[in-house]
Amino acid sequence: ESSIFKQLTGGDAVKIEPKGKQPYSLQFRGTMAMGCNEVPIIKDDTGSHIYNRMLIFTCEHHVPKEDIDPYIFDKMLSESSAIVSWGLEGLHRLIENQFAFTESSAMQEAVEKYRKEADPVYQFITTAGYVVTQDRHERVLATALNEEFISFCRNNHIIFDFTPKNIRARLEKLGILYRAKGTIGDRHGVGIYEFIKHK
Repeated sequence: ESSIFKQLTGGDAVKIEPKGKQPYSLQFRGTMAMGCNEVPIIKDDTGSHIYNRMLIFTCEHHVPKEDIDPYIFDKMLSESSAIVSWGLEGLHRLIENQFAFTESSAMQEAVEKYRKEADPVYQFITTAGYVVTQDRHERVLATALNEEFISFCRNNHIIFDFTPKNIRARLEKLGILYRAKGTIGDRHGVGIYEFIKHK
């Protein structure tokens, strides 16, 4: 659930309910780290503020079964002092950078890939030739975009609840607003999306 994730990563008060004791609140000041084969999908909130809190790095190096070293842990223990020194060097860099992690281009690409997988509307907008703008006079016909999005999902075997309301809600997260009775070209009183244009 995104609300808990946002509380933990945004410095908000988190309610703690220990079994058999009085509930209390605290501010989480740590860093969340998860290791997984597949990144869990957040579906209830797809705004950019969710993905701006993520740093994703992938482990691309796969060791063939015949090359797996059964004594790797013992070897690492024998070099533990060097490993700790290496970690401390990184910690000092992090402190000097005011606890802001350095993002590589590979990490940025991983977050972008994850966002497209989690949000079909974002994937559609960024790959189908549309641009989100700061000008509300940039607009497209709502029915045309909705139909194009539905066709995009079907062609790419993407499951989505294809109601205009759901599509509008996802687009609003991207800064694209819906007007029920707008003007586009010589058409008046039609549904339009504003702050969006074709490339």
